[in-house]
Amino acid sequence: MSERVDIGLPDLTTWATELRSITCSSNHRCGIVISGDEAWCLEVAKMILAAVDLKTARWITESKPLPEASMSAAQARTMLGHDTDAVVFNAWSRFDPDAFAAVSGTISGGGFLLLLIPPLDDWSTFSDPDNARVTVYPLPLEQVSGRYLKRLVKQIRESGELLRIEQGGELPLLKTNSSISATPIPVDGECRTVDQLAAVQAIEKVALGRRRRPLVITSDRGRGKTSSLGIATAHLLKQGLKKLIITAPRYVTAELVFDRVKVLLPDAVFSRGLIVHGSSELIFLPPDELSLQSPRADLVCVDEAAAIPASLLEKILRRYARIVFASTVHGYEGSGRGFAIRFKTILDECTPGWKSIQLKTPIRWSDNDPLESFVSRAMLLDASVSTHQIPADFNVADCIIERLDRDELAGNEKMLTRLFGLLVQAHYRTSPIDLRHLLDGPNIAVYIARKAGHVYATALVATEGGLDDDISKQIFAGKRRPQGHLLPQMLIAQGGFLQVGGLRCLRILRIAVDPRVQQRGLGAALLGSVIKQAGENRFDYIGASFSLLPGMLGFWRSSNFDAVLVGMTKNAASAAHSVVVLKGISDTGKHLHDNARKRFSQILPHWLSDPLSDLDAEIAFGLLCQCKPSSEPKLTDRDYQDLQSFANALRGYEVNILPVWKAVNVSLFHNDVASVLSRLERSVLLSKVMQKRSWSEVAEGVGLKGRAEVIAIMRSAIHKIIQHYKR
Repeated sequence: MSERVDIGLPDLTTWATELRSITCSSNHRCGIVISGDEAWCLEVAKMILAAVDLKTARWITESKPLPEASMSAAQARTMLGHDTDAVVFNAWSRFDPDAFAAVSGTISGGGFLLLLIPPLDDWSTFSDPDNARVTVYPLPLEQVSGRYLKRLVKQIRESGELLRIEQGGELPLLKTNSSISATPIPVDGECRTVDQLAAVQAIEKVALGRRRRPLVITSDRGRGKTSSLGIATAHLLKQGLKKLIITAPRYVTAELVFDRVKVLLPDAVFSRGLIVHGSSELIFLPPDELSLQSPRADLVCVDEAAAIPASLLEKILRRYARIVFASTVHGYEGSGRGFAIRFKTILDECTPGWKSIQLKTPIRWSDNDPLESFVSRAMLLDASVSTHQIPADFNVADCIIERLDRDELAGNEKMLTRLFGLLVQAHYRTSPIDLRHLLDGPNIAVYIARKAGHVYATALVATEGGLDDDISKQIFAGKRRPQGHLLPQMLIAQGGFLQVGGLRCLRILRIAVDPRVQQRGLGAALLGSVIKQAGENRFDYIGASFSLLPGMLGFWRSSNFDAVLVGMTKNAASAAHSVVVLKGISDTGKHLHDNARKRFSQILPHWLSDPLSDLDAEIAFGLLCQCKPSSEPKLTDRDYQDLQSFANALRGYEVNILPVWKAVNVSLFHNDVASVLSRLERSVLLSKVMQKRSWSEVAEGVGLKGRAEVIAIMRSAIHKIIQHYKR
């Protein structure tokens, strides 16, 4: 047995018992920060847990020996949606922001979150093992700045919501909460609040009422959003609806839906991701599989929709007549506010009869919960874009573009909140660890465009490259993947450009522009400033890697970046291929840019007919437009004769497959030719001739009825191509 530590707090048991009584009466959670030596902190936590009546308590720690009910920080990220009475978060073993934010939402009303940390004065200089997720090769963990933890210490010191127990100090005084809140009482035996009952009824109406009336459910964490999906789907299975589908960024996100259905339908047959009740079933499908397979369904529920790209949500929306989207407004999985803004336009266009409902009443705890307030502020879960009035005479040329001093940024809470709010708004998957990267990443620079004290745009930029030959060879051979350096690693491993490792580059991680001033050239101006500084600091090239979603390439092409690599498989979260874009700066970098672009031009047609055969046709067309093939197939007189026979419906596609392929290959590489074609004609030619899709796949992809309609579009398009070249 381990030796007992004398903690010097003889009244701790009585204090903890009184605190538990207060929190149970108010149905609020309490955050307790315990700071000191690790052994002392652990002993205090054990005594507090032993003193109070707790059904469940979780330890988030990686320090040995491990308590019985313990899990690592990585495992803790999967606790979303589960309930516990207390969590002990041992930051001595690591402070994982994602895990901390996730587990804080699992604690029931009356429960405790015990945060064990080094002495407050020392924590910002502590070599946190979680720095391994932030540092880059070859820098040691010790060179990661302590800005993030320094800010967190300030948040703890200034917080009125937390209790602090410090080694060598006294126990904090306890205050009875004057506003006693009762635990929510079930309003119908299953739903815990009126809000939740309304949500369940609205979900059932989507399934049983008029078609094309999607529902959008939003809430903060702990309001019963996911549980509502479970209650409603259980009711619908009981009523005999044959097939219900639940999708979410990860299965663990939707697991609570299945748990709730199991409780309500105990006679159902359950397996991972599937519940069968009589002849009815509830099944989980990842968003990308749902989009590709498009199985029949009586209802589709999309949980944590904010963490799924809007383009993928649109595909699912267009496919299914009965669909529910649920999202957390301020949450770990993604920003519901950003989702609402990005997706509202799509909903208005596709299904103007859509409805929305917001769950406001907490279920696991009472309103004005002190722990919820602290975690939201400390993790910037509530970060949002400024709502000030945009001046009528706003002009991009009047904005000041500058690189921020991150020490100053960490100390300017207002600017940090607005800047992080921009990032949350712009990206579908911003998580708490991103704030740590922003403040502590040793290779990160932060640029902003501001005017009159307001931040209108920001860019996060990483320095990469400068790798020695040995590391580059190991990357090429697939033996090493050093932390960071994404661009050179992709160019070496996938592109085969072994010499690129030693070059210095900048990678644009994020560019975010206030939605109210978008489409005015502010993002391009910000990018131009970064490019200029890259040249002044003798970098060789600049680039970015991102999901290849509709509309993304145009921004980069306008600043003379070219796509040089495309990922061969789709990202599970975005259901999209990744792309690398590049712009040379130095002579060596420009040579790399030219070679990579030429190589890409040569290989892209082959990729389109094999690993990229599922790429959206308009995105594929955008890639082709930037390409300049080294040689083009020549159209002979015989080719024109055959093309005429196809265009005039004298002969079929199959017997003319070669001249049609040559004509399409020539035309789609050139904007002046492709511009005479309609978007539908381009999409049909590209998906059938270049991507070799089946007739049914082509027809479904562009909304045609079948082969006959596809052939008619192809004949019209080939006729236009002939007319263009015969002028």
